[in-house]
Amino acid sequence: MPLNKPKILLTAHNDIHQIVDYLLANNKQAAAAFSQAIDRAQEQLALFPESAPISSNARLADEKYRALVLIYDYLLFYKIHKQTVVVYRVLNGKRNYGEFV
Repeated sequence: MPLNKPKILLTAHNDIHQIVDYLLANNKQAAAAFSQAIDRAQEQLALFPESAPISSNARLADEKYRALVLIYDYLLFYKIHKQTVVVYRVLNGKRNYGEFV
């Protein structure tokens, strides 16, 4: 059963804008591809909320965060609350992201 459209928290919106701004300054095609990946992720999570695995980070796993791989090493961190996917952060997977989520 499809869920509601994912709710993107302000911190995740800020992450997305910062990433797009960075990519735009360096590679407009990469920025467009990242934006498309975000759109696809929202569609995927509305239809298949459990499609991403629980995070491999122990602390995040304990808190039931899921990590969806996007593009260019970026990860989208979310939880499922009742009938809504809530997106908390979008971060580069090369970072020590456990302390930022």
